[in-house]
Amino acid sequence: MKSASIVAMFLAFLLSRCSDAGHAVEISGTYVNQSEDEYTKSYDTLVVTPFESNNNTFMVLSKTGYQKIRNGVIQPKLYKQRKWTTQWDEQAKILSEGALGRKFYYNSYKNSLTIQGYEYIKIK
Repeated sequence: MKSASIVAMFLAFLLSRCSDAGHAVEISGTYVNQSEDEYTKSYDTLVVTPFESNNNTFMVLSKTGYQKIRNGVIQPKLYKQRKWTTQWDEQAKILSEGALGRKFYYNSYKNSLTIQGYEYIKIK
């Protein structure tokens, strides 16, 4: 009887730990966006990963490949990479970056992040 209660307490502990980190599994991943206008083609990737052991802090790595279009001619591809530390707001479903005020809005129905009107779809 005593061992059954110990096992039950252990299972309850594991379940509580899983629910605490649930948003980390949900928001973490790789998101992509591709856009084009008359001046540029761009291919963007956001990689969201938990930052160390803090459940509310995430690193967002932005990788962008883009090609300028000048006089109808597509230029060679250029690349840039940026990294931000963000705070997760569970209630609002927003990753907020403090230095530049960026906000990544999470949509759980579409499994996507939106920033400045650009939607990034989660691929893994």
